[in-house]
Amino acid sequence: MCAGIVFADIIMASSKPKKKGNKVQLATFMRWDLPTFGFEVEEEDGFSKVVKMWCKVCSKHIDKIKIDGRIRGVARVDIQSFAEGTKFVSKHTAQRHLQSKVGELK
Repeated sequence: MCAGIVFADIIMASSKPKKKGNKVQLATFMRWDLPTFGFEVEEEDGFSKVVKMWCKVCSKHIDKIKIDGRIRGVARVDIQSFAEGTKFVSKHTAQRHLQSKVGELK
């Protein structure tokens, strides 16, 4: 033990910015065969990348979905985020959405 010396834990913040979405190349997105999804494309590093996707069914019927008593809690939030569009573009996210309550509404 050293007298007069104070040891402190220093926590360094990560220099990486927090992830605010996920982008995929347009060609990859098109291979996923998701006809019920709309998407927004931006050019980045010479490639067309899908930066946002939304569910056309949810977007079209969002008012009916909001008053549907069968859909509550997290499912309602998920459907609303897909109606407005999400920046987390992934095949898993899209498939999970389609397997949720929205699948019953088609």
